[in-house]
Amino acid sequence: MPDGATPFPTAASIHGRLRDVWNASSGTAALADRYVERVDLSVFFDRLTVPQFYWTEFEQQQQAGWLAVRAVFEDGLAPAVVFRLGEHDLGGGRVAGSVEVYVLGATADGDLVGIHVTSIET
Repeated sequence: MPDGATPFPTAASIHGRLRDVWNASSGTAALADRYVERVDLSVFFDRLTVPQFYWTEFEQQQQAGWLAVRAVFEDGLAPAVVFRLGEHDLGGGRVAGSVEVYVLGATADGDLVGIHVTSIET
């Protein structure tokens, strides 16, 4: 990481890093009340890019777009990681409920970039 670059977020620091951009949905847990799960890129992207027998036409149509996003994070941004902030702690570091997913990576210059998606998991 270049001198003067902001440290890459960790599971312990992600709440503070998101504070200024957090926009809670009505009826969901506040940022401070969310549990944090850190997962590898492959765990997140495999669900979206590796065909499954149960995929509908919608998932099949979305696959190419997710493959392109995956390539950006895997090939151009290091380190890259996924933080999942959930309303419920399932134990063992797993979260559920309305899960806010942040896929983050760093450019060669140390700039933090990422995407955000919401996943409803029961």
